[in-house]
Amino acid sequence: DEGRLICASGETKFEQVSTEKWNFENAAKRLDRIINQYYLPEGGKHKLDAVYCSSDGLAKGAILACDNNRFPIDRFPVITSRYVDFEKS
Repeated sequence: DEGRLICASGETKFEQVSTEKWNFENAAKRLDRIINQYYLPEGGKHKLDAVYCSSDGLAKGAILACDNNRFPIDRFPVITSRYVDFEKS
């Protein structure tokens, strides 16, 4: 509300925020842990407003984690990514 970005987990260093092999399942597990510690969907200490991902694949993991934690549609965070993953035909 005050226009500040708050990282409730405190995980801001590259080693903490990078996702091994850019794997969506690894991303989902990490976000699941963070949601359960800091952003419970039913109104934990912090509201999860947005998730910024490095790729669409990792965004898929973020969506999976939010779905698994039963975020209601009115509290579902904005999820965006930087790179598009094109599926090969």
